[in-house]
Amino acid sequence: MEVTVHQARIQRLLIDAIAIVAVAGLAVEIAQDGLGFDDPYDLVDLFSLSYEENIPTWLSAGLHATSAILLALIASGKQQTGAPYVRHWWGLSVVFTYISIDELVQIHEEMSNWDINDRFVDLVPDSLAGALYFSWVIPAAIMVSIFVLSYVRFLIHLPRITSVRFIRAGAVFVGGALGIELFLGYWTDLYGRSNLGYALIDWVE
Repeated sequence: MEVTVHQARIQRLLIDAIAIVAVAGLAVEIAQDGLGFDDPYDLVDLFSLSYEENIPTWLSAGLHATSAILLALIASGKQQTGAPYVRHWWGLSVVFTYISIDELVQIHEEMSNWDINDRFVDLVPDSLAGALYFSWVIPAAIMVSIFVLSYVRFLIHLPRITSVRFIRAGAVFVGGALGIELFLGYWTDLYGRSNLGYALIDWVE
């Protein structure tokens, strides 16, 4: 069976969906925290990018699950042809499966409650304590570093354009998930979560 995929149409669909969700999320945050509007229909809960178990979460989890499936198909195809780095393709599929599940059940939020995180935070200078307010970033940064090092040869092996796209996508994702989370932690440590500044930083993330 042959499946034809129209890449331009899929890209347009994804961009439109993400834009709609992002604009809706920004609008409800500004309305609530910036303008002080009441929310009798719980639109903030439904569209906010700062909240969980809502439309943005569903979209994100769905995109990551789709990526996991596509990566598994690639891995299976590579395995059948005896291509190198099959385990790396399967590894990517597993990682995206985990990310999709994490979006739904909030595993990384629970990581902030681990005692080991508090021990790490105790070792850093006071000037960095605010940035590490969400202490899950510490074990996450360690795991990401190990992951990146283990995939260097895989990236070199890929066609140049594919490698560049992998690196660019990874930089955007990690930059949002970990990098901006540091700014969000710093802000939260100073001003708390119930304000427009928190909502806007979290929206950018």
